[in-house]
Amino acid sequence: MIEKLLEPEVRELLLTSLIGFLYITGRITRNQFMAEQMKSKGVIDKQEAKATAVEGVTKPITVILDVLDYIPILNARLPFVNQSIPGITKSIIQLPIGLISDILHNFPLLGTRVKTK
Repeated sequence: MIEKLLEPEVRELLLTSLIGFLYITGRITRNQFMAEQMKSKGVIDKQEAKATAVEGVTKPITVILDVLDYIPILNARLPFVNQSIPGITKSIIQLPIGLISDILHNFPLLGTRVKTK
């Protein structure tokens, strides 16, 4: 049974079902769902999926933060973190979404990073 579960077709079906379940139950956003689907279909690279999901979800806010980063007083780098205030805010907003994508990528037995024989 374990051997059957590790077959690529079955593993892809389980991963697709898990992603669909997480989307339907509201645990992941539409953009994360779309990024995972594009990754499973081979449209984007595995490394690009996380960036695509994070960018798609936070696009309206990050555009505003990028504009704020051009204002002279706000774009001053803070000493210990070497980032501006809009940059820190952008990182704080994008962190949870990136973590969810990492969990989907590295999930034991079902994640897209799992290698089969």
